[in-house]
Amino acid sequence: MKNLLLRSVTGIIYIAVIVCGIMLPSPAIWVLIFLLAVGAASEYHQLTQKLGSSGNSPLMFFDTLGVMSVSLLAATAATPGGMGVISMIMFIVLYMLSRPIVALYNADMKKSLVDLGFAMLALVYIGLPLCCMGWMSLMNGGRWLLLGMFILIWLNDTGAFIIGSMLGSKKLFERLSPKKSWEGFFGGLVFCIIGGVVYYYCARSYIPERISAVDMGVYGAVVAAVATWGDLFESMLKRAAGVKDSGTLLPGHGGVLDRIDSFLFVAPVTLIYMTIAQIN
Repeated sequence: MKNLLLRSVTGIIYIAVIVCGIMLPSPAIWVLIFLLAVGAASEYHQLTQKLGSSGNSPLMFFDTLGVMSVSLLAATAATPGGMGVISMIMFIVLYMLSRPIVALYNADMKKSLVDLGFAMLALVYIGLPLCCMGWMSLMNGGRWLLLGMFILIWLNDTGAFIIGSMLGSKKLFERLSPKKSWEGFFGGLVFCIIGGVVYYYCARSYIPERISAVDMGVYGAVVAAVATWGDLFESMLKRAAGVKDSGTLLPGHGGVLDRIDSFLFVAPVTLIYMTIAQIN
């Protein structure tokens, strides 16, 4: 009972922080992205130490700085003349060139290459999804789409838990997540499709006109599938590292990475899907 209460309070605070970060005027969204980047990157580097990285503190700081910088680069998209996109591409290219050069000066070549691999993965796995979040916040109706994205991710978790607990028998991916079932997956899928359509009618005055109820329903199905992959990928990281949670920052919920694992896969797909939906 005490653990359930702690988990509930932490969950409510987490949801409030996400919603406020998205919906309050700038710089709230950038503060939120910064906090998520710092929390996720630090936990990720702790996991990589258990997976064979050197744990070199200055190097980990450099890599975390790279992740944070890429995460916040979307803010430059608001600059005139298209310089935001150019700046983003230039920084990513510069980091991806400089990081291998730094690796040359580590005498342990195997450790150096392992560190380099984990650094590049952090850039793609954490930095770019958070950058997509920032970029979407600058789009017309983007903040409402971001809010809808998080709501659908939470609905997917809720639907999967409820239906999986009641009817779950066929394992979805037992090697990585023994508790996940196909029944739970389809429960989350139904919750997301219905949630997407309902959200459209609740927020239709705020989201782009070209996006329809059908688009949101299909998007709900996309979220359910991609969010599940995101959760499974983080489960793979934790199982390989031999840990239950990525961190302890959120009592009853684990770490930041545990809370945004689905988001890290869903955010880039959301940006692509919503861009295509508005073009068609």
